[in-house]
Amino acid sequence: MKVPNLAAGLLLASATATPLTAQAQIPELRVLTYDSFVSDWGPGPAVEAAFEATCGCDLVFESAGDGAAMLARLMLTGARTEADVVLGLDTNLTAAAAASGLIAPHGLTPALDLPIAWDDPLFVPYDWGWFAFVYDTTRTPNPPASFGELIASDLSVVIQDPRSSTPGLGLLMWVEAAYGER
Repeated sequence: MKVPNLAAGLLLASATATPLTAQAQIPELRVLTYDSFVSDWGPGPAVEAAFEATCGCDLVFESAGDGAAMLARLMLTGARTEADVVLGLDTNLTAAAAASGLIAPHGLTPALDLPIAWDDPLFVPYDWGWFAFVYDTTRTPNPPASFGELIASDLSVVIQDPRSSTPGLGLLMWVEAAYGER
């Protein structure tokens, strides 16, 4: 089964949903996504309520860790996946996801407002953000303003394992882009 991106899946589901009186069951849209999206403090519960009110369907979220774990799960289940939509793969994972052959073209022409050009037949960005370091302002009143200053300081950072964490991979790639092989 090829899995479309969220925007295409949600649009298709809302456009083709049959009124409840004309069917025995409410149609179900299964979305494979990351843990923090579906957590109580994430956007998932509000998205689910608003979408279900619009589409007349049952939106079911399946969480699978972060983006790297989602891609691993999708690759393991392959065409047997129960997901209709995959939500939360970042740009570091899209090449591998596309190479899997499991992602269907979305067929959309989205009006995007991004700081980069985006034209991809398989993936639609739904959020955009930057990596940042979070620090305690009471312990670090004058934080480093660059990687060079961070390296020269006595501060240290904790990162997630880039082999299994998309934020960890993103930070590793950020450092590599800034410093190359040095």
